[in-house]
Amino acid sequence: MFPVVKEGYLMKQTRSFQRWQRRYFRLRGRTLYYAKEKESQLWDEFELEDATFAECSINNANHSFQVITARRSVVLCAESRGDMEAWAGALRGALHRESTDSTGNPKRYLFVISRH
Repeated sequence: MFPVVKEGYLMKQTRSFQRWQRRYFRLRGRTLYYAKEKESQLWDEFELEDATFAECSINNANHSFQVITARRSVVLCAESRGDMEAWAGALRGALHRESTDSTGNPKRYLFVISRH
């Protein structure tokens, strides 16, 4: 099992009614795990294969960003700009650890963090 690269609380936007829920996230390898609490026994997971990340503008949610894969999309919100950038760096690093495809060609990832 891969070591934990980054962990901490983020707000996660729900699919229904676009409400925010506080969740504990753990980045391990190229998988983002999340649960209600740090001590939870049951964790959901989000595979980051071919993921795209982008800062997004959501009403009443500063420091939000979106993680998009072919199978899922999730909007997350950090407590501060610095925390959001730390998560961005960790996620970017997780993707670049295995940055070639099966033919040996470089994979391309997009991670856009703009400065307002």
